[in-house]
Amino acid sequence: MSKRIGLIRNIGIIAHIDAGKTTTSERFLYYSGATHRIGRVDDGSTVLDYMEQERRRGITITSAAATIPWRDHQINLVDTPGHVDFTVEVERSLRAIDGAVTVLCGVGGVEPQTENVWARAARYKLPSIVFVNKMDRLGADFDRAVAMVSERLGQSTLTLQLPVGAENDFRGIIDLLSMEYLVWDATSRGEQFERLPIPDDHRQKAMAARRELLEKMADLDDCFLELLLETETPPMAEIKDALRRITCGAQAMPILCGAALRDIGIQPLLDSIIDYLPSPQDTRPVVAFDGETKEEILFHPEEKAEFLALAFKVMYQESQSRLTYVRVYSGTLMPGQDVLNPTRGVIERPKRFYRLYADKRMKVDRLTAGDVAAVAGLGKAFTGDTLCSPANPVVLAESMEFPIPVVSAAVEPMTRKDEDKLTKALEKLHVEDPTFSVREDKETGQTVISGMGELHLQVLVQRLKEHFQIDTRVGKPQVAYKETVEKMAEAEARFEKLLAGRMHEATVRLSVAPAAQRAGIVYLESDEMAFLPTDLRAAAKQTVMASISAGVLMGYPMVDLEVCLEGVDFTEETVSPMAVSAAVSKAFHEACHKAGPILLEPQVFVEIAVSADGLGNVVESLNSRGGRVSDIETRPVGHGVRAIAPMSKMFGYATELRSLTQGRATLFMKFSHFARCSP
Repeated sequence: MSKRIGLIRNIGIIAHIDAGKTTTSERFLYYSGATHRIGRVDDGSTVLDYMEQERRRGITITSAAATIPWRDHQINLVDTPGHVDFTVEVERSLRAIDGAVTVLCGVGGVEPQTENVWARAARYKLPSIVFVNKMDRLGADFDRAVAMVSERLGQSTLTLQLPVGAENDFRGIIDLLSMEYLVWDATSRGEQFERLPIPDDHRQKAMAARRELLEKMADLDDCFLELLLETETPPMAEIKDALRRITCGAQAMPILCGAALRDIGIQPLLDSIIDYLPSPQDTRPVVAFDGETKEEILFHPEEKAEFLALAFKVMYQESQSRLTYVRVYSGTLMPGQDVLNPTRGVIERPKRFYRLYADKRMKVDRLTAGDVAAVAGLGKAFTGDTLCSPANPVVLAESMEFPIPVVSAAVEPMTRKDEDKLTKALEKLHVEDPTFSVREDKETGQTVISGMGELHLQVLVQRLKEHFQIDTRVGKPQVAYKETVEKMAEAEARFEKLLAGRMHEATVRLSVAPAAQRAGIVYLESDEMAFLPTDLRAAAKQTVMASISAGVLMGYPMVDLEVCLEGVDFTEETVSPMAVSAAVSKAFHEACHKAGPILLEPQVFVEIAVSADGLGNVVESLNSRGGRVSDIETRPVGHGVRAIAPMSKMFGYATELRSLTQGRATLFMKFSHFARCSP
């Protein structure tokens, strides 16, 4: 194993919007020496939020990466958006990292977007440290935030620190491992801090918390249990080793606290990233399948092994040059070396490699296992593609899944001379963002763009202006309707036609049925289809997948549908993929008509944090928009209201909510599911 790989930490910072994620990241950069000033969200001087829109809006829109030195280690940091409209950035970043820092607001605790991200992170058993931030805020409650990690994320916790004071009285942190009181010097912008004895009025609570910590660790780690039975005061090195094993195994999440804006708690958090989160060597081997035999192959993080990497993001720079962000799992890659993209069936030669520093880059001469970097020269790679050695074709076992766009709007250029320019720019935006789609409305001839929400489309339209210098007219946002069927139905269709002197014939039997919510499209084949030639099976499946893009009711894409190819009758002399494809298309449409096609509209999950005096107005406003309130939670400051509502009736609700509550409520909305359109 390479010593260098053991010194790498690939981590992501994930959180709900406004939890202080970017503020924490900027302190990482400053205290590590990567920057010489602390960037601030409020004045638009952040390093990781480098896009003009990010600085203007004060939110993270696109995931950014930076390389941070700390204690002779290399931390590859990926800062991800907290807004649900940009969930794609979080999804793909999860595939590039080995561990995470989950930033919670000390007031809000585990908020909806944190739950949303962890639903995805749990699939990868991602190790994480929790940083309870904003302990200086009014209403901050450390114990409540810790309890919410267990209740809402389903994760065991190990409390490593306790806050001293809260809200305006927040003064410092008690380290339960060293049993010291850490106090930061405000005059040095938090660069200096003292280690003092624990105050007498906090000592008893600290000793009890430390005992509880060691006992919980013993329950999770047998080696540490044996040590604790031998001695009541285990050596610090042994405690940290056990914490590392527990964290890397995703058995529990260590909890730390602080106030990033007041420069409190950052250095111990950086230390914990090094001490407890995994290096690439500590992670499970990556699973890939042999391109020919489909046999499972394990790839280990070794520099001299076969090359394997994931393209997890594509980005067009201001110069319109294309960069592909990659995570290298195994092997070494040199400039000019052939790379196979088995997903696209192409071989490319990368030209240059860059270590990332937000929108700035530093050229490096090679990529090795464990690296997260940008590559120039991969013109065919898309998000989620496997990159490997041409001599050893493999495909990564885990594929990326992206949510369906639910909001659409018509767009056109201000001048006709920009029509071709707009088409190319929209294609590039789709390459960058798989949750953004473009289509032409067959009835009106308009170009229709679709995304995850109003903000998502606003940001993309603004990018057309700022990045591609295209002024556009944009129609009013509309929901992206879908279609499905309400019952099972079968159909049989025959195709026969003489073409170029040859008869093409095939008869297809096919069934459709409703699938579960959020199932997407389920394609099945009956047992007898196993004997169908490969090219005919491929033609049938490709035709079904193409047919679902336009339903039989109003032409909207279909979802939550199960399609089963029951049988294909043919003779060797007259069958062809074209004949099968034509028969499948006809059978599919007939079956859908028989199955009772219905129109679906997107429903959104809504969560609102509101003060007690504004609760009644909020519930009434949701009811007036067709919302169904499912829960009202009492919180330390006000209430949390949860509801499901039709997306078509929620446009402009953020503005209405600000008016109703004098700007004191916070709104979270995300797509929930598709449901039958109400009359």
